[in-house]
Amino acid sequence: MQEQVTSLDLFCGCGGFALGLKQAGLTTLAAIDFAPDAIAVFQANFPEVPIVLERDLTAFPPEALAAMIGRDRVDVVVGGPPCQGFSNVRRRDGVNHGRAA
Repeated sequence: MQEQVTSLDLFCGCGGFALGLKQAGLTTLAAIDFAPDAIAVFQANFPEVPIVLERDLTAFPPEALAAMIGRDRVDVVVGGPPCQGFSNVRRRDGVNHGRAA
């Protein structure tokens, strides 16, 4: 019997990475995103994912997630962090440029 290959989806959005991983035969254990609308769409697209969280990853320690999923190891971690046009990092005057303040 083949062992289940697991994944974790960070900055999951609506689930583009999760879809590809699912089609490749992986099981997503948890998905996390900061945007409530993204979480709602992800949950509608992937009701089989047991843990879908609206969290700020800068304030959510890996140990907390490990406790929630009941393991401290996954096979694949994917992430689609926001591109510069959508990121809040270094945002100034509605544009993302310059050094961090």
